[in-house]
Amino acid sequence: MHCVNAVPAFTECCVILALLIFPHGIEGRLQFTSPYNGRTVRSLAGSSVNFTWGFSGNVGDIQWGLKESGINDFKTNGILVKLQGNNKVLLSGPPEYNGRVSGSRSSDQAVFTLSSITKVDERFYGCILEPARGSFDSSRFDIVHLVVEGG
Repeated sequence: MHCVNAVPAFTECCVILALLIFPHGIEGRLQFTSPYNGRTVRSLAGSSVNFTWGFSGNVGDIQWGLKESGINDFKTNGILVKLQGNNKVLLSGPPEYNGRVSGSRSSDQAVFTLSSITKVDERFYGCILEPARGSFDSSRFDIVHLVVEGG
């Protein structure tokens, strides 16, 4: 008779274990809801361009910057804007971007702006979503290619 009663107890243990491992459920996973997936964005020299990423899940910090060639990561000193989970904005990166980059976030979207665009800005940019503290999720990386016309 112990074997018959062991099946429900085992099932209950599996459900409890699954809730501990996936407290937000599978649908709570960190993801881009509107990724660029390497698409090209065109903008005129001298203008500004907004890069907008939608996201869902338990997002901590969001970073935007200069993509390293061949890998899903940023160039050394290539992070331009870091949006922290507490809505603090940190600006960094190469000096040629000083005063030309900004960023903001809401609960499900991040917007990064590059102003006074020149031909030198034509490159691949990346955005990384970092999981919030305590999350067991992995970071996500997306890429956009800026092409500058004119100038």
